[in-house]
Amino acid sequence: MMKNSQSVHDYSTELTSIEIGADLRVKPSAVANALQEAARKHADLLGWGVETLQSKKLYWVLARTRVEITKRPGYASEINIKTWPKGTAGRYALRDFTGSVQGKDFLRATSSWVLVDAATGRPSTVDQLSDLFSERANEHALEVPAEKIAIPDEFDSELAVEPMYSDLDVLGHVNNARYLDWAWSAVTPEVRKKTKGWTVNYTKEVKAGQCMTVKVKSGKSESVVVGFDENQKPAFLVSFHLE
Repeated sequence: MMKNSQSVHDYSTELTSIEIGADLRVKPSAVANALQEAARKHADLLGWGVETLQSKKLYWVLARTRVEITKRPGYASEINIKTWPKGTAGRYALRDFTGSVQGKDFLRATSSWVLVDAATGRPSTVDQLSDLFSERANEHALEVPAEKIAIPDEFDSELAVEPMYSDLDVLGHVNNARYLDWAWSAVTPEVRKKTKGWTVNYTKEVKAGQCMTVKVKSGKSESVVVGFDENQKPAFLVSFHLE
């Protein structure tokens, strides 16, 4: 059976100087932004973008993501992202990505999204999504969905962060990519050098002025970063995968 060409989307962008870190490689947050923009544009094309959801009093929330990366591209690289929804799992809508530079693959990713009722702030059913969201259910960039990250019992270090107005997105919450910036700043140069991917769990919305404590626990295979709010509740967790 031939599949609808609309069920997969291609997105390209050239990396700018502000997306490159001190190591002359793309920041994880810039990768997150590129994936998010590719997903946003595709959702628009499928009729489930921001404007359509506003009329339904719904909005998308990214719950989890896992990225595996061979080498982070450098300045002026044109990255090409291919993305497609691949059905649902419980309350989550699943979406995968691949990324390439000059025809060479450098990235594979999977993400789990929740439809949220704007009036109640509670998850809404994803069963209402169109058939195009499940047409490629058996096509995987990464077959296993992004996993839940365990909170370490103890930490090696911590960093205080206070979100500002410029960190907020159109919903008035801290943009998900900013969490990766905070986590990236909190880990050691050795962790940044060895990172070959990351998993992120977004557990709680953060707004401007909410003081955060970003704590780090590093091991041989991963470095776990947890962002706690003023009540010591986790708002996000990041696991940097180490080579």
